[in-house]
Amino acid sequence: MQSAAGIIALVGAVAASSTYEYPQYSCVSVDKRADDYWCNKNCLDLDGNFNDHPACFIDYSEKSVHTVCQCEMDYKTPKEYGGEEYVVKITNLAFNQPLSRPVVFAHNEHKQLFKFNGVAGKGLRIVAEDGNPDVLEKEVLNDKNVGQVVVADGIPPRQSVTTKIYLSKDFPFLSLASMAINTNDCFVAVNGEYAYNHKYSRYGLPGLDAGTEANNELCTHIPGPACTPESGNQRDMDGAEGFIHVHRGIHGVNVGEYLSESEQRAAGGPFQPKFYDWRNNMALIEVYKA
Repeated sequence: MQSAAGIIALVGAVAASSTYEYPQYSCVSVDKRADDYWCNKNCLDLDGNFNDHPACFIDYSEKSVHTVCQCEMDYKTPKEYGGEEYVVKITNLAFNQPLSRPVVFAHNEHKQLFKFNGVAGKGLRIVAEDGNPDVLEKEVLNDKNVGQVVVADGIPPRQSVTTKIYLSKDFPFLSLASMAINTNDCFVAVNGEYAYNHKYSRYGLPGLDAGTEANNELCTHIPGPACTPESGNQRDMDGAEGFIHVHRGIHGVNVGEYLSESEQRAAGGPFQPKFYDWRNNMALIEVYKA
């Protein structure tokens, strides 16, 4: 096991401006997304309070997000900490519905991505409306109930993407969220499934409605490739349901209606169910030991 001083030497080139010194404690910056090192126990935050978790706080002062810890113990790799590496394979099952870059994270029983019939949090709302993972990623990085966090590549229809994440006895649950980006606010999610110590797990994911935007099916409010980049992706809250529920799909609500050029698809005309709707699971998640 390397000493804390040795770890400082390793990460100093990456985050020298975020290294602090406290009496009897070594404080270093670690990129939690890369998950190079975890703090074993007895972390101190900058107010001097003990926090028995690897993420004492998040420093957003630099372009890359770093977790800052001061630890009584030496740093350990995730495997030494008690974790095992798992492959997460995400397959897009939907027709003409690309999935945005998913936020994937390990956590304990005290963290929940969402509740059905509840209100979507800000990070999840932005994933569901815009396909942007940044806010949700920062939220979970700054949560003491969360272990490793990964943002994977987007998944085109009929294709798969794999990523890897460490699960452990302290963070045995898996969650993820990704937007169906040819919609107003549809997303797919794994919501706290226990995957640690399982050789193989699979989950079929239905389309979910964040309830934060009206399903007007207009390209002025949809970020996906079915629309032109200039269409705007505005937010329409008038008619938003206000709670998370199973999505009802694409219904062609504007078929036969006059639409401006920006409201139409890039190919012209409104969204039609025969091209963009779905009836079953939109994604398949497979989790197995690396």
